[in-house]
Amino acid sequence: NTAATTNIISFSGEGKIFAKPDIALLEFSIVTEAVTSKAAQNDNSKKSQKVTDFLKKQKIEEKDIKTTRYNIYPRYSSYQPPVIYDGSTGAETRIYPPVPSEPKIVGYSVNQGFQGKVRDFNKLSGVVDGLVANSVNNINNLGFSIEDPERLRSEARAKAIADAKKKADELKD
Repeated sequence: NTAATTNIISFSGEGKIFAKPDIALLEFSIVTEAVTSKAAQNDNSKKSQKVTDFLKKQKIEEKDIKTTRYNIYPRYSSYQPPVIYDGSTGAETRIYPPVPSEPKIVGYSVNQGFQGKVRDFNKLSGVVDGLVANSVNNINNLGFSIEDPERLRSEARAKAIADAKKKADELKD
């Protein structure tokens, strides 16, 4: 009984692709504060519509604008300035510095985050300036990326396979 031996040779290849980014990803947010949650939400809705309208005027497609988060937070205060009433006039006078007190809700904040894709880099500076002019409080991130990275990965794989085949063909010679 002679054991059959099998000879196996394997090859690996390398494929590299370099590409310039073709989209800018902007992450930004609107923070709105008001005494009531409803007032903060209503005000935030008006501001977010204004921002969306601005982006559409910049020829940014609706599919490239999305809300990434929406949070409502209570705002607390632990300080209450003392009030002194003038008995003769009935006027109220506040004395500072404020004094510590039990924390209480004094209002609400709505924080709505967005992501937008800008495909025309020549418009990017104007878009950022326009966002701030149209109620955006925070530009959280500006990054550059590739719209279709899978296409590039596929090209790199094809180059890697071709490289491995080349190495295998060299062994035949």
